[in-house]
Amino acid sequence: MFYQATKPVILIYKLGKVPEDKLTQLELGMEEEGIPFLKETIELSSESIVSLAHQAAQSSPLSVGLAINEREIVLHYRNLQTEQFFYRLSDYPNQSNRVLRILGTNAAKLVKGTPLIQDSALETSF
Repeated sequence: MFYQATKPVILIYKLGKVPEDKLTQLELGMEEEGIPFLKETIELSSESIVSLAHQAAQSSPLSVGLAINEREIVLHYRNLQTEQFFYRLSDYPNQSNRVLRILGTNAAKLVKGTPLIQDSALETSF
């Protein structure tokens, strides 16, 4: 059911209808930092978006994964517990493109080990 990446990429699991213009902003943040990504569509899943993001991180050789559905985006890291996401952006279709790009940039910065950009729209679990 889940894709196992073999190349060094941040893995993005898409579930449901995702606005492409918003997804593009997320991708641009990663591209600007020079970190590759791979999108995989998940047809059906009973798992939470947080669990899907954790699975993406587990399946990514770079240890970072994202999951996105119609309402929220979750950034996860392999060494965190499943329920303990790194960042969550709720109601992202109504968020600015800047916030989406920051989330993409932070995903790449997590891979690189460089300081993250703070934004009050990004929820953390710890």
